[in-house]
Amino acid sequence: MTALDHQTAYAGAARTRTDVASRVTNGFKAVFRAFFNRRHIGNLAELSDHHLADIGLLRTDLHQAARTGIVADPTATLASLRRRREEERFARQVC
Repeated sequence: MTALDHQTAYAGAARTRTDVASRVTNGFKAVFRAFFNRRHIGNLAELSDHHLADIGLLRTDLHQAARTGIVADPTATLASLRRRREEERFARQVC
């Protein structure tokens, strides 16, 4: 074993500060992305029910996504609602 095989306490502290900084940065990015996506829920609400159905959404899905928390990304809610509806539709086709 050589001296190069050991890490110093300073190297570990620097990595910890970098980890904290990256977590804070990623948190701000996530909040900003959620806010940006929340603004686009209004654009989807302007579409007709027929157009929403073309992309696999219902108007109630938009209302449910808009009710999520302030920092929660509404697109994740929309995606999960759509995915669940598709799974139910395919399950009904099999029976």
